[in-house]
Amino acid sequence: MAATPHPQSGGADPRRFLHSFVATLLLALALVVLLNRLVDPLWHFGGNQVGGPNFAFNERISKANAFLRAGPESFDCLILGSSRATLMRAQDLAGYRCFNFAFSAAQPEEMLAFARYARAMGTRPRLLLVGVDARDFATHPHDLAIPPFVLAQREPPAWWRDYLSIDALLFSLRTLIDDSPLPRQYNAALEATIRPDAPVFAPPACVMRRPQPTPYVGQRLQVYRELRAVFPEARAVGFVPPVSVWDMAPLHFEGTLDSYATTLSAAATIFDRFHDFALPSAATADTAVTYDGEHYSPVLHTRLAQRLLAPETEADPSRVWAPQDYARRLRTALGQWIETLSIEAGPPADCPRSAAIWLDRRA
Repeated sequence: MAATPHPQSGGADPRRFLHSFVATLLLALALVVLLNRLVDPLWHFGGNQVGGPNFAFNERISKANAFLRAGPESFDCLILGSSRATLMRAQDLAGYRCFNFAFSAAQPEEMLAFARYARAMGTRPRLLLVGVDARDFATHPHDLAIPPFVLAQREPPAWWRDYLSIDALLFSLRTLIDDSPLPRQYNAALEATIRPDAPVFAPPACVMRRPQPTPYVGQRLQVYRELRAVFPEARAVGFVPPVSVWDMAPLHFEGTLDSYATTLSAAATIFDRFHDFALPSAATADTAVTYDGEHYSPVLHTRLAQRLLAPETEADPSRVWAPQDYARRLRTALGQWIETLSIEAGPPADCPRSAAIWLDRRA
């Protein structure tokens, strides 16, 4: 009778292979989690622990994590807005412990969701600062990106779930090789700064004049009313972040200045105080304090924060009062700076391609 061969003779042990595979996989996952834990791109543990800056990969999630980690009930001031408002520093708001909840491409509907989330988590601010982008009144809501846990007003997923993801790993690797997605970045205090290698703002050679420009309308004013109502006990201050004179020039050339002034004046009535820092001035004509005409240096925002906290005066040129006075001041300032800077406009066929790209960015 022939001998029965041993099950493992003549080949590799499949169980040993499986054990090795599982061990290798677990080691790889552990290394991924460890790397993400150290770089901490989503701010579960206070940001980058290996030195260097923190990049703006997913500000909606990273700021929510940092906010919860710091203790929502400890803040008596909130800043809401788009990426333009991220450059306003909490430290410049003397007398308040402020959290800047502004993030890239924020729409009013998203800011409202985050305001409700902050209240649900225990925040009762004395001061509410809301950056109001005028472009929100010339566009319709699109592709809202609100994290599910914010909508549900609950704690975010466990940190290890975030840090087992490929996206988080790519964020960490890009941080280690200094590959920032934006000219903005964050320091260890979660304050936005402008990178040293940020581009130099080059104003367009020609401002495009569209034959059928989009007027500014008050369709989304109700969202701001609901936002203000989230914190009825707070002093609510609205402000239009600074943008360059070149960004404002189409109001003059396309005939939309009156609809802009009317809509922003209506927005001003929602807040206890409202300033338009985009009103043309020496600051917004200065190309040295912005890298794209929309995002201005923290140094400028320090001055703007001081104006927001200073006693109100009718002499403040950025203060929005009656619509007619506001439109007059805007028309006068814009006309003067267009002449001073020799800004020209023309139909699409007459403007260089760079101007078309700039207009797409503005829209």
